[in-house]
Amino acid sequence: MSAFRCGHGGIVVELPRDDAELVARAADEIIVLLDAPIIDPALMNALTDDAPEMPDPANRSLVNLLQPMASDPDLDDELRAMSVETLRQEKAERMGVLAADLRKVAADGSLVLTPGQEWVWLGGLTDVRLALAGTLGAATAADVEAIHRYVLDVSRATDVAELVRAEGVNPLVASVFLVVGAWQESLLAVMDARDSAH
Repeated sequence: MSAFRCGHGGIVVELPRDDAELVARAADEIIVLLDAPIIDPALMNALTDDAPEMPDPANRSLVNLLQPMASDPDLDDELRAMSVETLRQEKAERMGVLAADLRKVAADGSLVLTPGQEWVWLGGLTDVRLALAGTLGAATAADVEAIHRYVLDVSRATDVAELVRAEGVNPLVASVFLVVGAWQESLLAVMDARDSAH
């Protein structure tokens, strides 16, 4: 079954309730990770000369969410100073919408995305996947394939605890990463089909 389909009034979201709740929790954790400013970033920039805090390179999830804006380090610092707080705020707001919508799906079994809302979902799912990729150390297609194999191995393992200890990867995080990737593909396919029909 596809997670998304075209329906009356928009794109219909039909997801397993437990999966929807798990991804909503991941979105909640990403909101905390982003540590978005409470005060409007434009106002804050006007009132202070403080440079925005750069992501700790050891926090791969946050680094993935707030990727460099330019290859030149000086230009990147300049661009970040102007926009990183706004980016944190926008991503946190999108995560909040995604988490709330996913909880509606978890409660009701489905949801209709009104026109335009699919882009919020697509951006939110992408950010969830980027954060989980950072946690899992997935940077290449080969890494993603290794995660697929790992999840499959866990599902077949007689001693899951030993496999988890040996690999050092949380199988739940790996599974949610794959689920979100499948949701992204499903949503994109529906958006492409809808756009092709017009």
